[in-house]
Amino acid sequence: MFGLIKKDFLLLAKTSKTLILVLLFMTLIQLPSGETSILIGTITVLFGTLVITTFSYDDLAKWQSYELALPIPRSQIVLSKYISACVFTLIGVLLSTCVTFIFYILDKIPSLQESLGAVGLTGCIVFLMVSVVLPFVFKYGAEKARLFMMLIFILPCFGIAFLYKSNIITKFQWFFTTFVNLLPLITISFIIISYFISLKILNSKEI
Repeated sequence: MFGLIKKDFLLLAKTSKTLILVLLFMTLIQLPSGETSILIGTITVLFGTLVITTFSYDDLAKWQSYELALPIPRSQIVLSKYISACVFTLIGVLLSTCVTFIFYILDKIPSLQESLGAVGLTGCIVFLMVSVVLPFVFKYGAEKARLFMMLIFILPCFGIAFLYKSNIITKFQWFFTTFVNLLPLITISFIIISYFISLKILNSKEI
């Protein structure tokens, strides 16, 4: 299984330089204003969705047919993708944390605690979204599931924006506070359920 995870990281080595340049560019743009929320969200989403990119490379190489013929339990094949997704997202969270500290040292953000809380919240949301998308990717492939993935990531953004503008969050503060507190547990539950759904989908496929 370690070999499968290593394969995913080697696949993304080609795009790592471009990704780093994009992140540096975005950081420089946001630095004067001190607006970290967009930057934190972008970094975490970019890294969290890298696992979908590995599926695209696999599809191009017709890897899954070969992979299923190997003497590797399908549970390990699925688990390796979920571990890769978790590691990629954690890297995004770590980079977002570093950016937050840099902005705080430069006196660009008023509250370090709130900003770090936003980083953790964003990481949980990205974990949650990826866990929803992965079964569809196992079922239909990366390209066919891409539209669904875009909807999963875009619709919540519009939903949150609507809630803020309509002042609903303020009216139901207790509900949203409870939801945020339970979000890590909800995310873990979704990941576990998503894993077993993906495993069932892969087990139903023939070589």
